Amino acid sequence: MLAGAALAMVTSAGCRTSAPPKPVESAPAIDPDGGRSTKAVIDGLLTELASVLQRRIDLGRMLLGDPEAFTRADAERTSRSYYEEAAILARIESMIETSPELLRTACGSFEIRVQGLGIRDLGLWSDIRDDPAFGPAAAMRIYRDEYTALEREWERGVYQAIFARGLGAFYDDHPERREVDDGLIFAGDLATLCLRAGILEESFDEYRSERM
Repeated sequence: MLAGAALAMVTSAGCRTSAPPKPVESAPAIDPDGGRSTKAVIDGLLTELASVLQRRIDLGRMLLGDPEAFTRADAERTSRSYYEEAAILARIESMIETSPELLRTACGSFEIRVQGLGIRDLGLWSDIRDDPAFGPAAAMRIYRDEYTALEREWERGVYQAIFARGLGAFYDDHPERREVDDGLIFAGDLATLCLRAGILEESFDEYRSERM
């Protein structure tokens, strides 16, 4: 499942609480229009998540296509995508906790809007993570003096450095989320929740094939 793969990516990047000081700006709070139906709000959030994933895919392709042209600003934009992903899913999680019947709505919208992008995003950034060309030397080139001593010790590559900064910033701004068991942080977490609930089944075969 994608969530299992996402968890493996988290582990490879170091624990969630050990990220370096956040370099990304805080994302604005998500405040859906109270006049919209809950379905419209969920659809809007998942449409936004799809845009975040597409942006991250585009940045990953840019990195693969011309590594030397991938700048600190590009890395910052990629880090921010992990922040935004976590913020959107926290909002969806809150809605589902308040009204459990919304899970079916969220799963249906996820399948339509996010699932395919989630698979492509995971595959792309898994390749970057595992490619020696994007190891510590490449990360040091991008971050220069902002590549920390701890990152040198852990030999964090480009993916790990980007990911840790984005999720670390999210947890700095939302410390209560650190203690949430099985919280929705990645698109794959929602995929797993839908799968476990039996709402979606066969359409998640591709997620299962992405286990690392």
